[in-house]
Amino acid sequence: MLESTRFKTKAGILQTTLETILDRSTLDLPLERLMNAITLVAWRCFAAFRGEIDVTDLVFECTALANAWRIHLYAIGHASSDPIQGAELLSDKDQCRHILRRGIFIPTGPDRFRFSHKEWEDFLVARYFAMCIKDQNFGEFENRAFTYYTFQSASEQLRDHTITEEAVQRALTLTIKRNNQFIIGNFTAFLGSSYGPIEPRALDMILSSLDQLPRVARYITLGIVCERALRAHPDDHSALLFRKRAIGLVDRYATSQDIIRYHPLLASYAWCWRRAFEKKFNISFLQAEWPGRMYTFDQDEAILDLVYQSRNDEMTRSQQRSLQIAFLQIQYHLLEVPIITNVAVHHLWPVVLSYVRGVCEPEISASLPHILSPMSAVTKAVRRYDLIPELKVIWERYQHICGITS
Repeated sequence: MLESTRFKTKAGILQTTLETILDRSTLDLPLERLMNAITLVAWRCFAAFRGEIDVTDLVFECTALANAWRIHLYAIGHASSDPIQGAELLSDKDQCRHILRRGIFIPTGPDRFRFSHKEWEDFLVARYFAMCIKDQNFGEFENRAFTYYTFQSASEQLRDHTITEEAVQRALTLTIKRNNQFIIGNFTAFLGSSYGPIEPRALDMILSSLDQLPRVARYITLGIVCERALRAHPDDHSALLFRKRAIGLVDRYATSQDIIRYHPLLASYAWCWRRAFEKKFNISFLQAEWPGRMYTFDQDEAILDLVYQSRNDEMTRSQQRSLQIAFLQIQYHLLEVPIITNVAVHHLWPVVLSYVRGVCEPEISASLPHILSPMSAVTKAVRRYDLIPELKVIWERYQHICGITS
């Protein structure tokens, strides 16, 4: 991150604050290597849904992580050493313990530690995500969904990073090779929050593969293309490219009878983006009825399937838990970023169904009734958002099936 822009973003302020804390921590180690080390601590906590971490586990995992990064960097011919240097600091048990006893960690037991504040962990996870984007280590995206905050913070850290055709090809190839839609889903979700440039052929490569992507990845990718097109931020030199590609995309998905029947969430999502483009950019589309008005309850399974599968393997459980949490957490971000209201409202649809069916994660049970409450800040924000009036209808439907009186 350039020094001249560091204090203009939240990510830059957090980076500077952490560097100051580490610089005063009496750790006689290079500052950049320390930042990379604590970044990996955050990553290992996040990757395994851990609130605290054991020194022995951390040493073992960082040794394996350093080896995996060496293999990856050798394979792609990159010379980056940031994650490897951080892992090497943590691969020695005494030194690992020494680092965790200072700075931003709190001991919770013999050789067990947690972050003193979740904001540090969230920022450092985003920092790791940014490392993976820069060095095209997209295999790290396969185990779980990242949050909107991660994408937003990583994009601030990679303000001038160009997404190339090579990077897209690598993400798509790995997605197919590992049969894992979270790789391309997390990769494209980052693009929605970014202002960084993307090569036109790179975006076209993503869109040409859209119909072949699994349902979650296709849904996420449609949203990021439309979100970035609608935002049209003056600093985003690729905004016009996204708008040109999005217009035809939303028209096709909003009116396809197969999509309306078999992927009703995607159809409603596309139609609502279409509605927003009509109003903001004065674009005329052929008249088409909102698919959400034709929605029937026998289509519930097609939507619930996005965030819940009955398979009981560890990977599936990890992925669906992270996706439910990510789809829930984005609700709070629409308070600061109203442009994502369509994203947030549609993301909540499968989460609401998981709640009603009793298959949601504990975080959903605890938070969803409050979010849908008539007096909640999120409900009020959805009611204020006039660009797509149909979103209010969807929200009221959620309240009704969850037994919340408006």
